[in-house]
Amino acid sequence: MSISAAAAELNKEIAVLDKAITEAERTKARLVTYRDALLKEDRVGGGVAVKRGKPGRKPGRPAKKANAAKKAANAKKTAGAKKAVSAKKTAAPKKRTMSPEARKRIAEAQKKRWATQKQTAKSE
Repeated sequence: MSISAAAAELNKEIAVLDKAITEAERTKARLVTYRDALLKEDRVGGGVAVKRGKPGRKPGRPAKKANAAKKAANAKKTAGAKKAVSAKKTAAPKKRTMSPEARKRIAEAQKKRWATQKQTAKSE
């Protein structure tokens, strides 16, 4: 197997793993939202969760907090999906190297600055 074929196989496996991770993140977000909603509810006898309505509120109408929690969960889901997609597209930046001539010029300039600094220190 050539190196390029091996790299292509690895890319396929990475894509499968990225998809599994994205699905796991969505499931986790959904479960966390569900857990948080349960924790906010009042517990009444035998561990059964029962929501208490506000006085004057019509039964059957959803609470505003529940809708806000759903919107937040949806926002997290879409943000997680965007991060996963953007992570695939970005590649590691190329390593930048300096030529020996550039290093020599920088070293000479620094030595010149040090010499100037040393002379001003002696004159004071």
